[in-house]
Amino acid sequence: MWNLFEVKKLTPPNDLTNTVSLVSWGATGAGATGCHQYMKKKTFDQLSQEILLFNKARGWDPEPVDLAKSIMIEGAELLEHFQWDESSMNREYSKTKDWEEIGFEAADVLRYIIIFCNKSGIDILDALDKKLAKTELKYPLEMFNGVHNEDLYKQQKKKYRETTLKK
Repeated sequence: MWNLFEVKKLTPPNDLTNTVSLVSWGATGAGATGCHQYMKKKTFDQLSQEILLFNKARGWDPEPVDLAKSIMIEGAELLEHFQWDESSMNREYSKTKDWEEIGFEAADVLRYIIIFCNKSGIDILDALDKKLAKTELKYPLEMFNGVHNEDLYKQQKKKYRETTLKK
């Protein structure tokens, strides 16, 4: 598993600049301390291009099926950090997380998604925008008013699936 970036902070949802704050790490070798050299903001497109160029320079050109598998594997590694958290035997462990390592796992998932979408011809920002619009129709704000309602959520989900399956 390799990590090109450490994702530090995503911009708030109401900021539509698609900017991610990243840390670029310093060189390795003699005199390298492992500390970051500089911090700068990059757009989603810049980040995507760096990831794709990183892979291209190494001759890495996996197929979508392998990338989909990698997304799930990295997702499982992310989930592993939360395994047994709800268990009464593990209450103290769940309070002490290595959030830097969890961030690396989340970055791996995002990296594979970017590569998958590029290879598959999917514009992820457009797909995300369209999915958000569908989700807003499926779960209208006025039905929730800022409060989660489990029964209403399940009812809407069932109704949506029944309508979708009939098509």
